Amino acid sequence: MAMLRRRGPDGEGMRLEGSMGLGHTALHSTPEAAGEPQPLARDRVVVAADARLDNRDELARELALPPATGDAGLVAAAYERWGERCPERLEGDFAFALWDRVKRRLL
Repeated sequence: MAMLRRRGPDGEGMRLEGSMGLGHTALHSTPEAAGEPQPLARDRVVVAADARLDNRDELARELALPPATGDAGLVAAAYERWGERCPERLEGDFAFALWDRVKRRLL
């Protein structure tokens, strides 16, 4: 995390679960990003994302999420709905690491 600190002046987070660990340094480029701590943990997944999704409004409607949901939350919900094919539904610039707690698999 220390090596990445200069790339994320707005904060950092780390999530460790057994032998899995994800780290994230934040550069808040959207209002939604400022309110979304990462890595983001949901029931099934943990995700760290560097994303700017252009179809965020469409995704939020389709996934029944509030419009203010951050991009990492949209990625997590998209994976929970569409599985490993979720990147096909995302439009914009993005990279993410996602840990599926059920399958014990990293995408």
